Amino acid sequence: MRRLVKRTLGAWGWPFTGWRKDGGALILTFHRVRAGGAAEGEPMGNLVADAEAFRNLLTWLCEVAEPIALEDWWRDGGHRQARKGARGFFVVTFDDGWADNATVAGPILRELGVPATVFLCTGAVEQRQPFWWQVAGLDDAAIERLKREEPAGLPERFATAGTPEVRRAAAEQFLTWEQVVDWAQQGGVRFGLHGHRHELMDSMRRADALEDVETCWRLVNAHVPEAARSPFFCWPNGNVREDLSIEMAGLGLEGGLSTHPGIAHADWPEDRWRLPRVNVDARLAADCALWKWAIEKGRHSRT
Repeated sequence: MRRLVKRTLGAWGWPFTGWRKDGGALILTFHRVRAGGAAEGEPMGNLVADAEAFRNLLTWLCEVAEPIALEDWWRDGGHRQARKGARGFFVVTFDDGWADNATVAGPILRELGVPATVFLCTGAVEQRQPFWWQVAGLDDAAIERLKREEPAGLPERFATAGTPEVRRAAAEQFLTWEQVVDWAQQGGVRFGLHGHRHELMDSMRRADALEDVETCWRLVNAHVPEAARSPFFCWPNGNVREDLSIEMAGLGLEGGLSTHPGIAHADWPEDRWRLPRVNVDARLAADCALWKWAIEKGRHSRT
């Protein structure tokens, strides 16, 4: 499989040629990594990448680009790229704070020497609250329709959905603070913010959205070792708000990440609260033939 990935992508040539010299970074979004991928009929199973596909993808990327921590790339402004001879940067991020990030993806990241940033939904970690779509009993099309057409208050709307056993099993899929600290102590990972309730921020009242960010930041500061804290906020579902940046900067946050595809640039300060990323779902992780399309779609794109 690894040879197939290298052969297929090598046939295109290095697809990042157009920007690899300017300090831009391909920021990758993962959610879950599990041996064998998603279970049949699992809600939002497209978020679950197969562990071997994950390993193969990162192995190839390490051969053609430089893995770098999001925070290091941002603070350097990508300027060391010119000094290093232009291999290109890639950044690994995870959304939500799933336990398999530590137990399955973590060992692979350490083996390959790839740093990562995990954006924690602190309500799931602190209060063991599952996401509404885990327990709603809906198919993926209905879940996406609700996020698109009726986004306000989804966590509250499904607060009692599912049996206690279903809710408990769903909540156990998230990291605990003990796992967060243990992983932080092993190095190579930082933990940022993904909101407290994982509510779509642009559907909330401004005061409620700000309170959600503040709660998330307070819990990250209370539980994550200082050296492993990331001053970045990942907007749930990529729903960016433009009216919280002053308060977020006042908390000590330095930027935010969207789900808009593109190449991120640290020297575009106007984009600091909506940095682009490439979402790696189960299909993209497994099918190398899709990578040229995904990368070219984002080249030179600005959110």
